[in-house]
Amino acid sequence: MKYRIKFDAGANFKIWKDEARTQSVTSEQTEFEPDQETTLYLEGLKKSDSIGQHEITLQAVIGGESHDAETIYSTVVEAEFDVWLNVFIPVQWTDFPAAHPIHNDFLMINPVTGVPIYEYRRKIAAGDDRSFNDEFFDDPARDVDDIPGGTSSRVHAQVTIIPFKDLDDDGIKNNSYKDAIGISHNYLKDGSVPDPGAGYSATNRLLPQPIITQVDRESPDKLKNPSDSIERYGIDQNAVRFRFEGSADNPIVNPSPAIDWDFQIAITVNNANVLAPKWLLLGDWQDGFPGYEIYIRDSDGDQGDNKGTPIYQYDPIPLGRTPVDLFPDSVPGSIDETVTPANGEVP
Repeated sequence: MKYRIKFDAGANFKIWKDEARTQSVTSEQTEFEPDQETTLYLEGLKKSDSIGQHEITLQAVIGGESHDAETIYSTVVEAEFDVWLNVFIPVQWTDFPAAHPIHNDFLMINPVTGVPIYEYRRKIAAGDDRSFNDEFFDDPARDVDDIPGGTSSRVHAQVTIIPFKDLDDDGIKNNSYKDAIGISHNYLKDGSVPDPGAGYSATNRLLPQPIITQVDRESPDKLKNPSDSIERYGIDQNAVRFRFEGSADNPIVNPSPAIDWDFQIAITVNNANVLAPKWLLLGDWQDGFPGYEIYIRDSDGDQGDNKGTPIYQYDPIPLGRTPVDLFPDSVPGSIDETVTPANGEVP
């Protein structure tokens, strides 16, 4: 007597005899010895249309004839989900608060009195000049500075979440966390925009050759790895929650109020939604400026491409927020935004 298995995978999955996927199993043809313990490996290729869609039947081959024995029902699910955060300045450039000492440029020392002579010269900071963008960053170190491509950001962080406990203990794919800090530019406002006395507008954009005063990039050491905050919860532990949390200064502005944020995100999976896990933004807080966006996509991309589904988007410009809102609440006019949970309180 020998054993076979019968299945109709179609384009949804393949079955292999080895973990390296070099020896395929053919339905009702590949035979197995009854006195040897055999482990088979199922490779999902396409998400099932319904739960328990695929039958896999053990067959006993006796005297050349096959007899159906036990049948199991399988479901191919999306096991990995990319999640990413962008922090960005929507406008092309922005003013610093008028009283900020960055506007006082040291020019010389008076040779008689020894007193520094300053000239009041307003400076502006470059923004990312874009609206919301749901593109996944294939190369964060490159994409974070890509203004023409519309992905320029002050901060980018991404991670791959695996909610199914049977597939991953902690819920985060090993070595999937990546982050990047965008490069910062300061310009001398006089000579860099058509109207130095006015704020940013569609008609008051940077001139073709703005006067750059400083360029630098902040270290990402204040960005926290989601692996440090992830936890499983729920009856079957197929739910995870984690945080995108961090702080980023402008490295060429001193003093510089940091951009601060703390978002808690969760994914829940149960028997009812195994084919469409539920994503939740559980809330917490952010500075009132600049913009923030968080997206998720399954392992094939939500549309079979590089795009994600937004779970949070915040644009400070329509709300009248400015760089003043980067300062702590003790500064008059500053704002820390409370992020409202999308679907109630934390489970």
